[in-house]
Amino acid sequence: MIEWKMTFNGQPVTADSLAKHVELALIQHVKDMVTEKLKDVPTELDGKHLVVEVRANALDQVEIFIEGPEELVQQAGALINGPG
Repeated sequence: MIEWKMTFNGQPVTADSLAKHVELALIQHVKDMVTEKLKDVPTELDGKHLVVEVRANALDQVEIFIEGPEELVQQAGALINGPG
């Protein structure tokens, strides 16, 4: 029989800690994906900034909220919800 030990960042890996790290990595992936899609959208208009918030309670409940000047919100929403 093989005895397995796993560590992540120097800490023992448990099912709970592994699940937490996977969730955090997936949320970061969503943020990175949204950032890439919005790279051509101005982040400021008339001194007001575009704010994108990613909220998740579970892996299948990820929501993206966009606030800011209406023109930028529309551009960002079209890119996030559009093809690709």
